[in-house]
Amino acid sequence: MKHSLILRSGLIALVLIAAIPAVLGATTITGPTVISSPGTYVLAKDITGGKSPAIWVQSSGVTIDGNGHTIRGSDAGGSFGILVQKGGKTLTGVTVKNVRLQDWYDGIYFRGVNGGRIESVTSTSNVRAGISLRESNNNVITGCTVSGNSQGFYIWSKCSGNVVESCTISDNKEMGVWLASTGRTASGIVYDSTRNRIVGNTVTGNGRMGLYVDFTTGNTLTGNTVTDNENHGIFLDYSSANTISNNKVTTHTQSGMVLFDSDRCSLSGNTVSKSGDYALWAIQSQGISLGSNQFGGNAKGTQTLSDGSTRAA
Repeated sequence: MKHSLILRSGLIALVLIAAIPAVLGATTITGPTVISSPGTYVLAKDITGGKSPAIWVQSSGVTIDGNGHTIRGSDAGGSFGILVQKGGKTLTGVTVKNVRLQDWYDGIYFRGVNGGRIESVTSTSNVRAGISLRESNNNVITGCTVSGNSQGFYIWSKCSGNVVESCTISDNKEMGVWLASTGRTASGIVYDSTRNRIVGNTVTGNGRMGLYVDFTTGNTLTGNTVTDNENHGIFLDYSSANTISNNKVTTHTQSGMVLFDSDRCSLSGNTVSKSGDYALWAIQSQGISLGSNQFGGNAKGTQTLSDGSTRAA
C-alpha cells in the first residue's frame, strides 16, 4: 500500500509538471476583453450576450486560443466576435485559433494586420462574413470552416499576400470567397489586392458563386474543389493576370468558370463539368492562356470567347 501511494503521488506530480507549460504565462479570458499587451490568451468558457467586440485585440504578438469554446453575438450591424485593429497602426503576429464564432456582423475582422494566422476556426451565421480581412497582408487562414454567412471569406481593399488554405466553405448566402481590391473610386479603378492564394479548399453549396475575384490582379486559385454553388464556380470580374490551376469545378446552373474583362489570365489543369452553360465563358478578356484543361460534360459546350476575347498568342 505504501508503494502504491508513493507511485500514485509520483504520477500526479508528473501530470502537474506536464500541464505547467500549457498554462504558464497564459492569461485566461472569461468574458468580453480588450487585449492591449502581447501574450497568449486562453478562453476558459463560452462568451454570449452580444457585447461587441467580444474580444478586441489592440496589440501585436498576441495569440488567442479559444480552447474549443464559442463566442456568440446578437446579429447586430457592425458587431464583431473578434476584432483585431488599432486605429491607423499596423499590428503583426496575431494568431486566432480553436474557437467558434456565431451570430455577429463579422465573426473575425482583421483590419491593418500583417503576418497573422487564423487556424481551426468555425464561423457561422454571421451577417456579413465568417472571416473578413481589410488592409491586411501576408496572413494565413488554414483549416477553418465558414458556413451560413453572407460571405464565407471577405478579403478586400489593400489585401495582398494572404493565403486561404484547406478550409471548408459551404452554404453561405452569396459567395464562398470574395476577394476584392478597393475597386471603383472617384479617381478611377484601384487595383490594390494582389498575390493572394486560394489553395486546396472545399467550396460547396454557396448561394451565388464559389470563388469571386473582383478588381484584383496577380492572384492564384489552385487545387480547390468547387461544387454545387448556385450560379458559377469561379468568376473573375475586372481581374487580370490571375492564375487558375488544378481546380475541380462541377455542377453549376450557369458556366463553371467566367472571365469578365479579365486579361492575361492563365488556366491550366482544371476539370469543369456539369455546368448549365459552358465550362468556360470569357467576355471582353484578351490574351487568355489555356493549358491542358478537361472541359467535357457541360450543357452548352467546352468554352466560348465572346466580345473580343482572345487566346494568348
